[in-house]
Amino acid sequence: MNAQAFGLDSAQVRRAFERAAAAGGDAAVLQREVERRMFERLDYIRCRPHRVLDSGCGVGHGLKLLRRRYPGADLLGMDFAPGVLSETKRGESLFERAWRLVSGSGRFHLCADFARLPL
Repeated sequence: MNAQAFGLDSAQVRRAFERAAAAGGDAAVLQREVERRMFERLDYIRCRPHRVLDSGCGVGHGLKLLRRRYPGADLLGMDFAPGVLSETKRGESLFERAWRLVSGSGRFHLCADFARLPL
């Protein structure tokens, strides 16, 4: 199913997410609640993945939680809003960025629309 099936304008949705990310603060109350519930369910999954995709990663809050839960995994944060992904990188401390570069920690960001997979 795609955005058009629900009568959504993808470009307008993308711009709204980019404006919210640029404004800072925590306007993502619904996203955080969904994220919290999904992470609770991970307690029942007994695998240690080598790679993890966070589709719709937003500004990267879930990526930080995934890094703590799966420290050895390669993480891929995917979002369809380039401005949101730039906020994801901005949220990293200088130490985190340096460590990722030096260690090859395997965290990547991809701008793509999940509804259009495969890429």
